[in-house]
Amino acid sequence: MSTSTENIGLVKHASGYEGWADDMNANFDIVDRATGNIMSMNPVINCDMSQWQRGDSFTLTGMQCTADRWAASYNNCTVSKQIYNGKSILRFGRADGETLLNCLYVGQIIDTPNAVKYRGKTITLSWRLRKGSTFSADWLNIAIMSSAVVNDTYNGSLDLLSGTLVNYASITNEISTDFQTFTVSGTVPEDCNTLSIKIGYLPNGTASTSEYIKMDWAQINIEEVALPFTPRDEALELMLCQRYFWMPHSTMPSSADLGTTASQSALWPLGCDYAYIASAHCGGGGGNTQPLTFPVKMWATPTIKFYGNINSAYSGTTWFQNCEGTESWIVMTPYIVNDKMAILNGPGMTAGTSAFRQGGVTFDAELY
Repeated sequence: MSTSTENIGLVKHASGYEGWADDMNANFDIVDRATGNIMSMNPVINCDMSQWQRGDSFTLTGMQCTADRWAASYNNCTVSKQIYNGKSILRFGRADGETLLNCLYVGQIIDTPNAVKYRGKTITLSWRLRKGSTFSADWLNIAIMSSAVVNDTYNGSLDLLSGTLVNYASITNEISTDFQTFTVSGTVPEDCNTLSIKIGYLPNGTASTSEYIKMDWAQINIEEVALPFTPRDEALELMLCQRYFWMPHSTMPSSADLGTTASQSALWPLGCDYAYIASAHCGGGGGNTQPLTFPVKMWATPTIKFYGNINSAYSGTTWFQNCEGTESWIVMTPYIVNDKMAILNGPGMTAGTSAFRQGGVTFDAELY
C-alpha cells in the first residue's frame, strides 16, 4: 500500500510495489512544482490579514482600502479586524438592517511587476473562509481576474470589477460556519499585466448582525496544486505593505505649548530611527523643513494625505494648528525625493501663545 508525505504529497511506495517507477516520476513532478512555488513567493500581500495601518474598522461608501492591500466595494458595507486563535482575520458584510441588494466584493489587485510572472501559467487560488450564522446570498463566488492594463506606476484608478475572468468557483452551498479552504484554478492569459483575486456575493433579504464572511488567509500557487498555507514573517509582511501605503505613528501629545519666544522647538520620536521636529519659530519669521525617510522604498511615488486636526480650506495640505486663541494655521507643503523621502515644509508660527494640535500624514501609493 502506498502512502504520501504530509507537506507536498511525495508518494512512498510499499516494498516490492511494481509501480515504483511511476511513483518516482510523479514525485519528480511534485518536487518541481513545489520548487516553482518556493521560487515565486505568494503574490498576495497581507495574505494573513495581519496588517491594518489604516484602522481596524470601516463603513464603506464605495470602493475603499481597508486592511492593507485589501479593498472592498459596496455602499454601507462594513469591514473590520477580528481576532481568531490569536491572529487577525478580516470580517466583511452588510451593515445590520441594510436592505440594499447590490453585489458586495472584497479583493486585491496584483500590480504589473508581480503579475507578469504568471503569464501562460496555471495558478491555484486558495482562500480560507467561513460565514456567519445568518448569512444568506443568492450566490457567493471566489474568482481570479486578469487585465491587459499596465500598472508599473501609481494611477489609483483600478477597481475590483475590471478585467477578464480567468476562472471562478461557486461556494454558495459549500461554505459553513466553520473555517474551510476553498480553491479555484485557471490559466493566466499571455497578455496579462494585472492580476486580481476577489470574493463576492449577492445578498438577499434584510441584513442582520451575523450576515458576514470571515477571511483567515489567501494564497496563490503555481499549477493546480493548493499547497499548505505558509505565512510570512510579520515584519516582512509589514514592509511589503508599506511599499503601497505608509502611516508614520507619532507619540506627540494632543497639544504642546511652545511658548511665545522665538527659536523654540519641540521634538517627538517617530519610532527608533525617526523624529518629528515641530516648527521652531514663534513670533513670526522663518520656518522648518522636516525629513521623513520611508522605511522601505515605495513601489511608486505616493500621494501625501493629511488627517486629524487639519483645515479643509487648505484642501488637505495643512497638518498642524497653532495659536489656540486665534485659530491660525500652518500650511505644510509636501515634496517627494526619489521615492524614498518626503520633505514637509511650513512657514513660521504667528505671535501669541502657540501650540500644535495633533494631526497626521499618510503616504499612499495603492492601486485603487
